[in-house]
Parts: sequence; C-alpha cells; structure tokens
Amino acid sequence: MKLTRKKKSLFEPIKNTPENLKKPHNYQINIAPFDAEDFIFLDETGSVRNSTRSQARSPQGQRIKSPNSLIRGPRISTIGALGTEGILTALCYEGTLNSNLFEDFIEDFLVPVLTPSKVVILDNASSHHSEKAIAMIETTGAGVIFLPPDSPELNPIELIWSQIKSFLKKTIIYNTEELYEA
Repeated sequence: MKLTRKKKSLFEPIKNTPENLKKPHNYQINIAPFDAEDFIFLDETGSVRNSTRSQARSPQGQRIKSPNSLIRGPRISTIGALGTEGILTALCYEGTLNSNLFEDFIEDFLVPVLTPSKVVILDNASSHHSEKAIAMIETTGAGVIFLPPDSPELNPIELIWSQIKSFLKKTIIYNTEELYEA
C-alpha cells in the first residue's frame, strides 16, 4: 500500500457527542420565531503586526524570502456587531477582551444601535456571559441568544473577520499605527 502525504482535517471530538449534536438543533428552534433582519451577530478578533501568510509559490528548488517585521508588537483586537446591513458598530483596542471592556462596548457602542425587535447572537466567550452586559441589552427590549458551544460556523461575522485577517496577512505592517489603519 502506497501512502501519500496529506494535510490533516482537524475537528473537535467533543462536538460529535450525542448531547452536543442536539445543541445546534436547539439553537435553530430558538431563532426560528425571528426574522433574519432582527439578528445582530457579535464577536471579536485579534491580530499582531507580524502576521503573514505561511506559504508562497516559487520555482522548484528556490526559497521564498518575504519582508516581515520580526517584532510581534501588541495584539490589536476588534469587537464588532454585524446586522443584515453590514457592520453596525466596532471597537479596536489593545489586548484581549475581558468583561469590563465588553460591558463598555455594549453600553457605548451596541446599545445606541439596538431596537426592541433586535436579537443579539453571542458565542460562549466568558466575557459574553456578563450579567451586566446582558441586562443592558435587554433594557433596550432586544433579546440575547447564545450560539451552541464550538459553533463558529453559525456566526456570519466570523467570515468578515476571516477576510480582514487575510487582508492583514497580505499587508506588510511595520508599526502599531499601521495595524490600526489597516
């Protein structure tokens, strides 16, 4: 038997347990009464300035050299809210998301764009479970629904973050200001 080298397809084994296979179905039941225009998907992403593509093409036997800053720099993160019209609001900041920052984002950025018919869809990041943040959302008359665990494929804002990260990997960024601008 001749074996060939292939790229692995990684998956989360706990996702395929009978209990977890029911969770996306329960999520679909929870969102069924709402119109698609009512959904606001919220998530965060982050990048460092020396992100680059890991592969490139070259003639056989020749090595690829690509300019890239060897200094990682601070992590620049973005939290955003996506509606059917596109990105409704976003905040860039240094570091990673915590409950206090999430609560500030909800109060200062998300609450002003919420209406009573809206439903905010969140993943299961620990900061998203802040009772204060959920209360601020619900005070506007909007609802909150959590995605099933390990289900980023159900959050369309992940596609936007993927495109942004792809763009950043194509761009040579030498300092933090350039990362903010990109």
